[in-house]
Amino acid sequence: AAGQDWSTVSAVYTALGNKFIHTMASFKLATNTAGLAAASKINLKRFEITISKNVQDVDDIGTVTPSDILNKELSVTGNFEVNFSDATYKNYMLTPSTRAMQLRLDYGTNNYLDIQLPKVRFANWEASKGLSDIASEKIEFKGLYDVTNSANVISTLTLANQVSSYAS
Repeated sequence: AAGQDWSTVSAVYTALGNKFIHTMASFKLATNTAGLAAASKINLKRFEITISKNVQDVDDIGTVTPSDILNKELSVTGNFEVNFSDATYKNYMLTPSTRAMQLRLDYGTNNYLDIQLPKVRFANWEASKGLSDIASEKIEFKGLYDVTNSANVISTLTLANQVSSYAS
């Protein structure tokens, strides 16, 4: 048509890989990271994690553009909810004891997300026991630097896609 500056285009879709869903999740706690492999899987109702870099702009007089952006302390916080069975998680908060934590979303050998925190401290345990509800418990956690083993707040954070290796 005269004066037409557009055309119909058909969408092209490519295989972008698989999505991680809740059935692929494995959550474990252990005394230390070495014990995570043998630890029993914990059935979760809900899991949240926040990884904050806590960046700060370095502003200089005479320009609106920061001269640098610096990372401050890395912060890893979150919470999880499980069906209530005993006082284990409440005791983690009360003692206060630390544990190594792992969350793994696994779709196969070359398609997984693995997060390991060598030391987490627990806080704000809360039970939910409504009369017509299934009793559950929610607890918050904070990742800590493991001074004893010189391990960072996140000891492992691996995202593998469907490609087994890349040619250089």
